[in-house]
Amino acid sequence: MTFTEAEERRGMDLLNSMGIPADAWFVCFHARDSRYVEHLISEQAAARSNYRNCSIANYLDAMKYVTSCGGYALRIGAGDSEEMPDVGETRIIDYSAKHRTDFGDIYLAGKCKFFVGCSSGLHHLPFIFNVPVVDANYVPIALSPVLDQLVVPRMGKDDLFLPRPIWSQERRRQLTFREILASEIFTFRLTARYEEAGLQVLENPPEDILAATKEMNERLDGCFVSTPEEEELQARFHSLVRSLNGDHDTPARIGTEFIKNHQRLLS
Repeated sequence: MTFTEAEERRGMDLLNSMGIPADAWFVCFHARDSRYVEHLISEQAAARSNYRNCSIANYLDAMKYVTSCGGYALRIGAGDSEEMPDVGETRIIDYSAKHRTDFGDIYLAGKCKFFVGCSSGLHHLPFIFNVPVVDANYVPIALSPVLDQLVVPRMGKDDLFLPRPIWSQERRRQLTFREILASEIFTFRLTARYEEAGLQVLENPPEDILAATKEMNERLDGCFVSTPEEEELQARFHSLVRSLNGDHDTPARIGTEFIKNHQRLLS
């Protein structure tokens, strides 16, 4: 998918209005909250899926990393209720609050170096432009073979993702991938289902999102090198997903630092 010449001019005007030079690179960041759904449908509808919400504050370290590398970090999204913390960095731009348009959402998602998001419909925009995605706070772990892929965001072979931790009040610990995939938990699509099962859907912490953002940037720059041990962990994860999910797996890679630091989830 491409833009027309008129759309390119309109897009360049948008970048210029935000102080982003024509030759600069930028990364889009999106953290889902309930305000958009509340406005579009109802508070009740928003509450049914708020297990997918997350805080933009947990993405700030990753945004600062992008600016430290010379890029711009743009917070995108519609109707966000959480204010963007001011970190005193002019290259971090709250496009969502100050510059947002429907066209801008599409243009920026199609032109960014990569996109850092979560389980939200906005994820589909960079996907259709073949822009790599870091999908933090991803839930469920992988797509179900019995559900349409549009139920959750799609991912491609060049994408990275971080599964959302699911905390069991009964076990007093985070559930393993096997415990999730081998049970009905994998099919939950409503907040109430998690609550009834005594489960809490947590968020990926800033350090995990930062590590995945750094990995994606280095992969795109051609300087990321993984070890045989790290590749073995990737293989173990995908083998586990296929064995418990009807041989249905995602082509995306799980974040390298994430799986290294959370190997116990593979048990």
